[in-house]
Amino acid sequence: MGGRSSGLEMAIARALTALGNDRRAQILDGLRDRRAHFRDQVGVDLVKDGLFGLLIAGKPKVRQNTLSDHKPSLMQAELVTAKRIKK
Repeated sequence: MGGRSSGLEMAIARALTALGNDRRAQILDGLRDRRAHFRDQVGVDLVKDGLFGLLIAGKPKVRQNTLSDHKPSLMQAELVTAKRIKK
């Protein structure tokens, strides 16, 4: 197989590894339908702009440190992206 297939295989492996953790799967499930799981934010579109980490961490069973622990794995698997927003 060519280099492209192995790159795709690696991406799939990273995604499956990330999804294999119950807590990360729970975080992704909440992000899947943002409007159903999160309240509107003033001046921010939940779908276009995304969510603040504190809102995700405010959901039941997801603490700020839990989100911080799992975010790198989700980002490495390219299942989520993050950007810093300055006040």
